[in-house]
Amino acid sequence: MKKLLLCFIVVFFALSSIAASDLKFYSDRQCGYSGYAMAEYIGTLDYIGPHACAGIQESNMYKSGCIKVGHCSKVSKQENFLLWEALDEYHYRANEVYTVLILQDNQLLSLTAVINKDRKSCALYGGSYWRY
Repeated sequence: MKKLLLCFIVVFFALSSIAASDLKFYSDRQCGYSGYAMAEYIGTLDYIGPHACAGIQESNMYKSGCIKVGHCSKVSKQENFLLWEALDEYHYRANEVYTVLILQDNQLLSLTAVINKDRKSCALYGGSYWRY
């Protein structure tokens, strides 16, 4: 339990420092979507292995005081817009893996995205909402 708490604290501060420096603002006035997002290239699925992505889903299930972390299996239309805006910063290919952070209001969403073969969709793993 102490290791889980320590990992949680380290990940929280790492995400906070990344979010403060690398997030970009995206908006679509026609749809009314806006927020901050960023994507970071991790590697190819062949390199990191599919079990690494599946293992992420089973972690991040920790609740504490003012910060709530929970698993998400589906994203909203606004989150989907921000996800693809952040990914569009790259020339992505099939089976590439990215970590995507989305910041809206007082909520940070952390996702691992694996680009599908059609390069128009992706599989999402380990979605965690961080409310503060």
